[in-house]
Amino acid sequence: MSLHFNADGILRMAEQIERNGEAFYRSAAARIPDGAVKDRLLELAAMEAQHQTTFGIVRNMLVSEEPHAPPYDPRGQTEMYLQDLAERHIFAKETPTELLAACLTPEEVLDVALRFERESVSFYTGLQSLVPAALGRGNVELIVDEEREHVAILEAEKQRLVAARTGASSRNA
Repeated sequence: MSLHFNADGILRMAEQIERNGEAFYRSAAARIPDGAVKDRLLELAAMEAQHQTTFGIVRNMLVSEEPHAPPYDPRGQTEMYLQDLAERHIFAKETPTELLAACLTPEEVLDVALRFERESVSFYTGLQSLVPAALGRGNVELIVDEEREHVAILEAEKQRLVAARTGASSRNA
């Protein structure tokens, strides 16, 4: 069965992805004993909540405007691309609890978070082409930039953990 995508539906999907991301980060923070990692995860949860609000504002702007012509896409490639991304997105298949069940270390939690953020960047990059510039494409672009920043934050946090672990290992040798 083929899904039909329109900007309203895709923005609703984006809001759900952000809700799921916020729930994931809050659940992950509850499982992490390390104060710095816990603080970073709670910071990311707050950012996801803000993204959810932004997508809601953009969606409301779209539905309040007169109908507009969809972007030129005679072969429906954008729709197929977004459908594939939505179906493969980490939170389309597993809940935060299921994802975290297999995580035994803070590094594993960060790996799951990195996967989530990278998939979000791909999804939102595809979403940009469906949102007209006058109705909020710039907001979507800002969120893509912020999701990329989340990747950088998570990578830095993971490197900090690895450096702390290897530094402790070398001091004990």
